[in-house]
Amino acid sequence: SAFGLVFLIVASVGWGLNFPIMKRLLTEWPPLSSRGLCGIAGAAALALIALARRERLGVPPRMWLRLLLVSMLTIGGWVAFMGLALLWLGASEAAVLGISIPVWVAFLAWPILGERLSLLRAISLMTALAGITVLIGGNGVEASIEKLPGILCALAGAVGVGLGTVLTKHFPLAMPPLSLAAWTIG
Repeated sequence: SAFGLVFLIVASVGWGLNFPIMKRLLTEWPPLSSRGLCGIAGAAALALIALARRERLGVPPRMWLRLLLVSMLTIGGWVAFMGLALLWLGASEAAVLGISIPVWVAFLAWPILGERLSLLRAISLMTALAGITVLIGGNGVEASIEKLPGILCALAGAVGVGLGTVLTKHFPLAMPPLSLAAWTIG
């Protein structure tokens, strides 16, 4: 739909502008402060939207551990590691490593979820990893060695999001409808 395309364009442009803006902010603020402030502002905005829509923000006690684990991997790890990665990498390099998340989801889904790694999927993953290697290591070995801490941080952030995504499918955060209805009424 047209509405979906508008959201896709806004999300793509916003995500793409995020890296150069964060790279610029790192000249003024420490990495975890700048990324943390963005996270707090985003969480506050989402909470206000949920409250305006009269949605409950409570989480059942039995879901807290799952929610904490997935949140730390997908949001906390991403925010912290990508903020640190920008200290050593250019915005475009960090973005290239950031978009490798689907590769890590596919790799992790194999042992954790038991998803089959077909020949076509294996070839696709190897091609994606080769492309990322060429994009990051294209300026020579010295540049890659100097940027190694940033590359490792960016990969840690991407792998964390991938692991959080796979764990969300393995340990769903949604409660069964009957349990959810009983919990919200009580």
